[in-house]
Amino acid sequence: MRRLGGSALATREEVHGFLLGMRAALEKRLVLHPRSKNRDALAGLGWKPSDLKLLLRNLEVEDYADGPLPDSRGLDEEHWVFGPEFEERQLYVKLTVFDWGLLVLSFHVAEHPLKLPLK
Repeated sequence: MRRLGGSALATREEVHGFLLGMRAALEKRLVLHPRSKNRDALAGLGWKPSDLKLLLRNLEVEDYADGPLPDSRGLDEEHWVFGPEFEERQLYVKLTVFDWGLLVLSFHVAEHPLKLPLK
């Protein structure tokens, strides 16, 4: 792992490993954090939860933006950020993998362009 501008950046291999684990967690259970911004983004894109699941399954190393990031509450959790494109818009996707499945903490159209260091 390397650092750039105070933020931890993962290597290609680390991101690949995360994506493998994320896909396995996704098959167990997918939970979208119940904040209105997440629900509004799904509705605004005309998506169902199955569409989000498809997007997550198809994330690539090149979509990686940041992480692993420590939990702001001091819990033993890591968050990963991805910025995939959908219909010429970049999405902001923040994920955490648990033993029980995958938690999507944040999902919406990116408010500013995300840098994708592995693209």
